[in-house]
Amino acid sequence: MRIGPYGDRFGLRRNGINPRRLRANPHGIVLADHARAGIRAEAVRQPDGKVVLAPEGILAEIAGLGDRHPDDPDFPLMAIGMREMRSQNSWMHNSPTLMKGDRRHRARISPADAAAAGLSDGATVRITSPHGAIETEVLITDEMAPGTVAIPHGWGHRGGWQLANRSGGANVNELTSNDAADLSGAATV
Repeated sequence: MRIGPYGDRFGLRRNGINPRRLRANPHGIVLADHARAGIRAEAVRQPDGKVVLAPEGILAEIAGLGDRHPDDPDFPLMAIGMREMRSQNSWMHNSPTLMKGDRRHRARISPADAAAAGLSDGATVRITSPHGAIETEVLITDEMAPGTVAIPHGWGHRGGWQLANRSGGANVNELTSNDAADLSGAATV
């Protein structure tokens, strides 16, 4: 902020933006009469001037992944990671403001998969993979596609963060392989 185009350059620019000026203007500061236009051409350098949302290189990588789910009856579901609204990063579990309310670690599963496994909403579930196991609460939701379980990351703290440690949950990394050959793709559970 202070070294940007409108910043005070740590006192070198008399009317520039700094923390004191921002606090004095809680509703904002008009930095320019008009927003700069025409920057897309500078930021996106495509020959036709359009934004490519599916570049060939990425499409080729996706096609090469194929069907990564093995036919193993011991691990019938695919595990995917997910972020929660107030858990974008694990340090957020040590913020009293972000941990207010009914904050708990819950793996999401479809109603069909929950019924097949005999799970009830809120029950403790043991999730296993070829590499490890965790226990957490289950949340049955129609937001999950059958065959998939979503497990939020950033829980299961063991360290110096007191609030995060007390918040419980499980560390989803316990389900993943440490083998370098397995570093891409989803875990099977």
